[in-house]
Amino acid sequence: MARWLVQSVALWLALFAAAGCSDNTTTQPKIDIATIDVGDVASYDLPDAITPGDLQVCPGGLGCACEADEDCSWGVPCLRSQDGTGRCAKPCAFGCGEADTCRPLEVATADQLPIPAGDQWCVPKNGFQCDPCTTSDDCAAPGFAAAACIQHGAEGRFCGIPCQGNSDCAEGSVCEEVTSVDRGVVRQCVRKAAGTWAACGCSVRAVADALSTSCGLGACTASRSCGESGLSACETKTAGDEVCNGQDDDCDGETDEPTAGKLLCDDGKPCTTDSCAGASGCAYASAEGQPCDADGSACTENDACVGGLCVAGKAIVCDDGNPCTTETCDKQKGCQTSFGSGPCDDAEPCTKGETCKEGKCQGGTWTLCNDNQPCTDDLCDPTTGDCQFQPTSGGPCNDGSTCTTEDVCAVGLCAGVTVDCDDGDGCTADTCAEVGGCTHLPKDGTACDDNNACTGDDACVSGSCVGSPSVLCEGPGPCLTSTCNPTSGVCVSAAKPNGSLCSDGDQCSQNDTCAGGLCSGTPRVCNDGNACTVDSCTPLGGCVSTPIADACSDGNACTEDDNCGTGSCKGTARTCDDTNPCTTDNCSPADGSCLFNLLSLDGTACDDGNACTTGDQCVVGTCTPGQPVDCEDGDPCIANACDPAEGCTSTTQPDGTPCGAGKTCKQLQCVDSV
Repeated sequence: MARWLVQSVALWLALFAAAGCSDNTTTQPKIDIATIDVGDVASYDLPDAITPGDLQVCPGGLGCACEADEDCSWGVPCLRSQDGTGRCAKPCAFGCGEADTCRPLEVATADQLPIPAGDQWCVPKNGFQCDPCTTSDDCAAPGFAAAACIQHGAEGRFCGIPCQGNSDCAEGSVCEEVTSVDRGVVRQCVRKAAGTWAACGCSVRAVADALSTSCGLGACTASRSCGESGLSACETKTAGDEVCNGQDDDCDGETDEPTAGKLLCDDGKPCTTDSCAGASGCAYASAEGQPCDADGSACTENDACVGGLCVAGKAIVCDDGNPCTTETCDKQKGCQTSFGSGPCDDAEPCTKGETCKEGKCQGGTWTLCNDNQPCTDDLCDPTTGDCQFQPTSGGPCNDGSTCTTEDVCAVGLCAGVTVDCDDGDGCTADTCAEVGGCTHLPKDGTACDDNNACTGDDACVSGSCVGSPSVLCEGPGPCLTSTCNPTSGVCVSAAKPNGSLCSDGDQCSQNDTCAGGLCSGTPRVCNDGNACTVDSCTPLGGCVSTPIADACSDGNACTEDDNCGTGSCKGTARTCDDTNPCTTDNCSPADGSCLFNLLSLDGTACDDGNACTTGDQCVVGTCTPGQPVDCEDGDPCIANACDPAEGCTSTTQPDGTPCGAGKTCKQLQCVDSV
């Protein structure tokens, strides 16, 4: 297999050199596969007896007609052109037609078709140039990913193709720097004559896909599309003032909207409700009970519409309940408030001497109550204004002593708990002083116990109990350490950290390390590369291989039932099918999973299962409904409808059903009513 791949790549490189594919814009000379010296490749070990001539056998071969990627063999895509046809992609080494050019193209071919890196492919030389577009994504033709959507003045938006000079463009086109609708300034082949935009027609592809573009300039734009009669005319209109008629008169995308904040329909009457009824014009309805202003006075309220007239309501009462303000009513401004002066009462017994100031009763002096005791609550009685001193309990306080703590109030008195200065260290002398609090002086040289059974001769040193090691411990194994238990004085074994190096004494293991206190290694791998043998290691560390008769693994997750029946390990291919017409189905050799990829080009015909739609197409991997089926036959005495399962249906209207002005149905005929 390796020898075939090397020689096949060499053959492809030789074909490329002969074809002269040295840049991405020059049409390559055609090379007929029949002229290749088959004798030079007859000795190659091609899988399944494949020859170079097999690669172009139709249907499915390189350059053969196709409608979708699945129609093409060898893992190449189906390339669609403006003439509405499709061809399976083929490298330039096999020769391109006069309507083609050589361009780089991302192609993920199967293993049986090794293509050298950087290979170029035959693609339609004009891409989708001059097809109507909305964005640059609409212009991405095979081999022309950088194609852009260009605004051709008032004519609309049309596709260009990338270029370096005029020689890259078709007759009637020039290579210029132009501004795209969404990619800034780009260099593209565009249709121009004498420096002005030339008309773009409709290709077979544009008609089939009913491609469309916006046209016109300014606020009033229109849309034109490709049909059987070519590109439709651009029917725009002149913007004007918006009126109530159900139309977009000012070309802003809305109909019958207010202009400059003013309603379209306003009869100036406060007791009518004015509205726009679209094509029917303005409508005016009685607004019974609606608020209005009958007398123009701010001193009446609840004016309302009664019987089509605006009737005044009752007079308002101006009183804010504030003794420091005076209220009056002004017909223009309504209730008016002015500030008063003089003494007042803010209704708070614990304040005295209040006066009116800036409309508020303020300035009083608050009664302060304080008996200088930490365990009483000092307050002014809000009912009488007298001071009260209430003993408290449980609250924090300070009795002034450093040798007490947690001082709290108890029935008006502050008391605390004596401080415990014992630090639990037998090597210190603990006392409490009123100034400074607890002190801890060291008792060096005093015998003590450090509570460690692994030490002896314990004594106080600098306030701490220190002993000397008296028990020695040694580990019992390569992955164990031994330490003294300070409680019992007995040596205790513990596992070394996982991953520590060791030796388990087995010649068929390697990279021995500690794990859970045990020494073990990974088995030595014996593999002769033959899936039809079982490999093992001998006690002395050597490898032996034992043949097997049946089951094996060929290393490809996309095969199953692998066996050694022919001396080599082979299996049958796994089938992947998601029943979705808008995806390509493949198997991943890495893990055997099925890969369902979206078709590279939207627009492939499909069936969405709804009999009430036609022209269904694949869009981003989903079968998208097309245009609704028109079931109307023009007969007013037959009711037409569409059933998603059955399609168009019709129901006979009973005699007497109205079918027009002064007419009714009779025996399926629309006749004058008698």
